[in-house]
Amino acid sequence: MEFFRSLGRSYGIVGTLALLVALATGAILLDEHPWDGLMVAAAVVAGALLVATAAGMAQARAMTRLRLRAVAQVGGEPLDPRVRKGAIVAAILRACIGVLTLALVVLGAALVD
Repeated sequence: MEFFRSLGRSYGIVGTLALLVALATGAILLDEHPWDGLMVAAAVVAGALLVATAAGMAQARAMTRLRLRAVAQVGGEPLDPRVRKGAIVAAILRACIGVLTLALVVLGAALVD
């Protein structure tokens, strides 16, 4: 678990910076593009991607704490159902991040045409 914790922290920093650079670069390239429906859709999807990514990172940190408590716990209230529920939420968040990323790529390609 410690390996994935440190990997997640490193990836969080690098991934966040890469996402911000990509979004800023896209905004600069589209500076002259008029604000039509396609441009608004791309901006909304980019914002949703930022929100989903931040939620995914917060949820991953919460899951790490929950798993550590589950491993350390002997007797008492079982944390297993909460860990399973958190895993489902994590999968949904990651799917949303993937779909939003693909949608942004498609919208970006359509804006270039």
